[in-house]
Amino acid sequence: MSIIQNPINSLEIINMCMGFVDSNIVVENVCAKLPMDELVRVCGGRGVGKSYFLKMLAGLQAPISGKYLINKKYVNKMSFEEFLPYRLNIGYAFEYGGLISNLSLYQNLMLPLEYHSVLSEKDMHERVMWYMSEFNLVKEKDNRPAFVSGSMKKEVCVLRAFILEPEVLILDNPTVGLNKGNIQKLKEIILNKKKSGSLKHAYIVSDNEEFLSELVTYDFKLDWTLEQDAA
Repeated sequence: MSIIQNPINSLEIINMCMGFVDSNIVVENVCAKLPMDELVRVCGGRGVGKSYFLKMLAGLQAPISGKYLINKKYVNKMSFEEFLPYRLNIGYAFEYGGLISNLSLYQNLMLPLEYHSVLSEKDMHERVMWYMSEFNLVKEKDNRPAFVSGSMKKEVCVLRAFILEPEVLILDNPTVGLNKGNIQKLKEIILNKKKSGSLKHAYIVSDNEEFLSELVTYDFKLDWTLEQDAA
């Protein structure tokens, strides 16, 4: 069950400019409509700004200038309270995403659900335990991040993207550090959620062709020299 009240029907950037610290790469005046209702591979050459772009879609990184629109509303002009319903509808996991070190793996996954208080304690517990069991993490649930392997920490970071059952999923190199079995399990979770309709739009950066096979339905290339209209 999703907690979402504000469906996301369109994502668009207008005259966006991006800059990179200690780099001469500058992206200027880009216009693009993001493909919707698709499982999208965001692709492009090294250093083109794929991670930056995903963070901007999640509302975590602002462009230097230009506009980012959700449902034709300017994210740049939204207050925290105005953007919150959309943020809650976007699940994201980044390659170097962190966990709270003084919480157990279980508590890290429970935290978003407890903070928003939309499910009963029983339902929150069952949801977290279901996800942990999918990645064989139940035996480690009471351990803190410092006492588990790097792959387990990565698995929890990826699972956290799903915990609020968002319509929009943003994943930056999600398979790095995962074993083959859990890579396949992640693919199955995404496909099942897309089939059920709970997940509508996904934007993924990955070089893992085996993971992307039979998953991605659209390639969105970051070619900053062209105006893109993928709607």
